[in-house]
Amino acid sequence: GIDGFRIKDLTMEDVEASSNNWRGGWGQFVTWETGGSKFLFVHGAVFKNYKAVSNLGRGIWFDTDNLDITLDQAYLAHNLVNGMLLEANMGPFTITNSRICGNNQGGVVTNQSESVALTGNVIFDNGPDCRLRRIGASIRHKLGNRREICGRRAEMVFFSKHNCRG
Repeated sequence: GIDGFRIKDLTMEDVEASSNNWRGGWGQFVTWETGGSKFLFVHGAVFKNYKAVSNLGRGIWFDTDNLDITLDQAYLAHNLVNGMLLEANMGPFTITNSRICGNNQGGVVTNQSESVALTGNVIFDNGPDCRLRRIGASIRHKLGNRREICGRRAEMVFFSKHNCRG
C-alpha cells in the first residue's frame, strides 16, 4: 500500500492502492499498519479519484494529527476491515462524491476526529461496525431521501440505484 508521514500540501490524483496485505492476511494480521493507505501528520491534502479495493485491512486510514484533508470521488470497496478510518485528527475532513461500499467492518469509522463533513456520497452495504463518534466534535452529514445510518442498509445515499462495482 501507500504510507505517508509528516507531509505538507499533498496532492494524489488517480491513485490506486488495492489488493494489499495479502501476506498479513495469511497470519490474520489485518487491523494494524495494514491495508491500502495510512497517513499520519499530513497537513493539507487533496485525494481525487483515490481507489482502494479488496485490501486485507482498511482502505484508507488517517491516524493522528491530520488536518485540512479533502477526498473527492474516492472509491473504497470490499476491504476486509473498513473503507475509511479517521482516528485522532484535528480536521477538517471533507469527503465528497465518493462511493464507500461492501467493506466488511464499516464504511466510514471515526474516533476522536474533529470537523468531518460527508456530502454527496454513496455509502452502503458495509458491515455492522458503523461508528461516527467523538464527544464534542462536529460531524456533519447531508443525507438524501434515505435515513438509515448503520448496518447493511444505506448509510448516506443520494442515488439508491448505485451499486458497489467500480
